Amino acid sequence: SMGVRGGVAKMMMPEQAFADDFAPEEMERKIVRNASLQVEVSDTEIARKLVEQKVAELKGRITNLNSYEVRNGILSYNFTVRVPAEKLKDTMTSFTSLGVKKSESINEQDITAQYTDTESRLKNLEVRRDRLRELMERDTDKLADVLQIDRELSSVQQQIENYERTLKRHDTNVTFSTVNLSLQ
Repeated sequence: SMGVRGGVAKMMMPEQAFADDFAPEEMERKIVRNASLQVEVSDTEIARKLVEQKVAELKGRITNLNSYEVRNGILSYNFTVRVPAEKLKDTMTSFTSLGVKKSESINEQDITAQYTDTESRLKNLEVRRDRLRELMERDTDKLADVLQIDRELSSVQQQIENYERTLKRHDTNVTFSTVNLSLQ
């Protein structure tokens, strides 16, 4: 009877039994976070300087800055800013505190599946490249075979470089959020 009770207890707590084996929580998610913010300020020149200081303090970068005259001598500014993703909320709070928030949007995109797929394709191509290199090292009398392997190796190497660039771009987009900021 003791064994039955132990079995019933396990059956009544399936969440606990499955929770320990639930793998998706362990997987590192690749999330891209971006935002847009429009703020009305009393002095756009002072606000611009404060934005530049804040971005420098966060070790971010202003990747684009446009200004346009709204009234004689008065400029509005549009920034594209890259900041560390973990500082996105603080950045938005800091920029909002410059004046009155007129609009805001925050977008999250989970690119984990794309990232994993690209990594997998890259690994397969690296294996193929290594096999082609082995073939090149073997003695062969046919120049046509050597040239064919060389062409294939060149093509595979180019594909590898493309996938490496894609992964690097994904890593940058996950690590650094983009904020489109308008100061008016």
